[in-house]
Amino acid sequence: MGNMFKQDSGFSKFMNRIADLFILNILWILFSIPIVTIGAATTALYSTNLKILNNEEGPLIRTFFKSFKENFKKSTIIWVFILLISIILGFNLVFWLKCGLSLSHFALPFIFFSLLIFLLVTPYIFPILTKTKASILIIIKYCFIISLKNLPYSLLITIFGASIAFVTFYYPIVFLFMVLLGVSLHSYMVSRIFLIVFNKDIRLFNKIIS
Repeated sequence: MGNMFKQDSGFSKFMNRIADLFILNILWILFSIPIVTIGAATTALYSTNLKILNNEEGPLIRTFFKSFKENFKKSTIIWVFILLISIILGFNLVFWLKCGLSLSHFALPFIFFSLLIFLLVTPYIFPILTKTKASILIIIKYCFIISLKNLPYSLLITIFGASIAFVTFYYPIVFLFMVLLGVSLHSYMVSRIFLIVFNKDIRLFNKIIS
């Protein structure tokens, strides 16, 4: 029984990881409060989780804050862009679903297709921001290519995120979990999938980004 609580035991490592994710979740919430900083906070969250998964982590708070500061400008621009696209797609979706016009039969397939592409590409953007200083357009281009090239993984990430959002919306008690652990845990799981995709075709990254 005592072996379970040793520092190098599986249980201790698991609890340490949960503690790290809890701290990261709180940091993400605090640094996202101004809303406009959500992009930089999300990049910092992914940067820290990727370092954890690659066994490169240093002091948790320092690693998070360093990434937040280094990627602030580009992450904020991308976040504002993502937010605007989300609002445009959301508004058009609601409008064409409720308008009752016959034209909606043509508009809705295009909107659903655009929304699907948006949901497939977006999850890769913030992890990639931690890997390169390339321009925003090149980053989006790379994320678009890898999202389609690795469609099963991209769908898994999208379904995973959508499931969390759905459960949180319909079961408010889950909101408490999101406050304590949810965002950082989601980032951690997406980071694991992202590393599989990223490491599988590193040559594509070097070709497009360089």
